[in-house]
Amino acid sequence: ITCRDWSSDVCSSDLVGKSFGYLVPALHHAARTGERVLVSTRTIALQDQLDRKDIPLLSAVLPYEVTAVVAKGRNNYLCLRRLERALKLSADLFDDSASRIRLQEIAAWAGQGGTGTLSDLPFKPPPAVWEQVQAESGNCSQRRCPHYEACFYQQARRRMEAARVLVVNHALYFSDLALRIQGAVYLPDHTVVIFDEAHTVEKVATECLGASIGPGRLEHLLARQIGRASCRERV
Repeated sequence: ITCRDWSSDVCSSDLVGKSFGYLVPALHHAARTGERVLVSTRTIALQDQLDRKDIPLLSAVLPYEVTAVVAKGRNNYLCLRRLERALKLSADLFDDSASRIRLQEIAAWAGQGGTGTLSDLPFKPPPAVWEQVQAESGNCSQRRCPHYEACFYQQARRRMEAARVLVVNHALYFSDLALRIQGAVYLPDHTVVIFDEAHTVEKVATECLGASIGPGRLEHLLARQIGRASCRERV
């Protein structure tokens, strides 16, 4: 796609960037067929670039409107119930005043609305603080939670279900694929997947779908097999 096909407001170089090269057909396909298209990137930073810059720019000039949202892993979202608990137990959870101050700042930020995602925080919280307030699958009360309607993660889930274009990263895509193998799902069903920076897919897929075994575990398994063989010989 050359700049001759676009207004000067859209293009500032001789060629449209590769993200436009796949976003235009993706948006067109979603608008024409109603099918959900998934765009998978390497990093969350690139997800945010597509969401905040590239897709809005294209939406302003294309002759159709398609709902597009960024999908992130659950741990990227603030849990209001866990935040409430952490505020009550902050003196026991954190020895240093700096962590308690950061917790108060997270609470003030949460009260302003927004997406409730870690990347939208105006500061980088200490990992120990975020771990106490992040959403977790094993720590979720679902509809029983008093914060269910206001929950940032549940709101994101509803936006994902309504969207025709989902922007994810490779790690989330293959984590969802691993869940589907086990009979569960995270991402809504989709018919088309576009991989940006696909040269990194093999590494991420191996990490998410592969299995690893350490020397200790290997020795244990071998010892068990040797023991079983000895028993059979004695029998």
